Amino acid sequence: MNIALNKSNGIDRRQFVQSTLAGFGGISLAAGSLLNSVVTHASEHDGSGKASYDNQQFNKLTKSLLVDWCDGMIRRQVNDPSDPSRHGALICPACSHIHGRCSDALYPFLHLAHVTGEQKYLDAAIN
Repeated sequence: MNIALNKSNGIDRRQFVQSTLAGFGGISLAAGSLLNSVVTHASEHDGSGKASYDNQQFNKLTKSLLVDWCDGMIRRQVNDPSDPSRHGALICPACSHIHGRCSDALYPFLHLAHVTGEQKYLDAAIN
């Protein structure tokens, strides 16, 4: 599909290039100011210990969230070795179907098995 940029379409090539460059310029300015605020925020906390504390709090929060998430998946995981087509799959709590992508849970289970040392996460990853 080739659309010619001419006066009949309401915009000529020069107007198109100018508006495209203006758009990219606006995006660049917005991205630059956002990046600058992030860098400034990080440099303000150098040496104060606050950034380290914030990172520790963030790590605690994300670990807690991952534990809740994995425990929820374990509750929905099928444990039926006699049926290899369903064993280890995750049942949807809304419709009781297996939607797929159960293998995507492998890394979170293995990560928590390593971090917490709890056998239930290793068992969930193996199943």
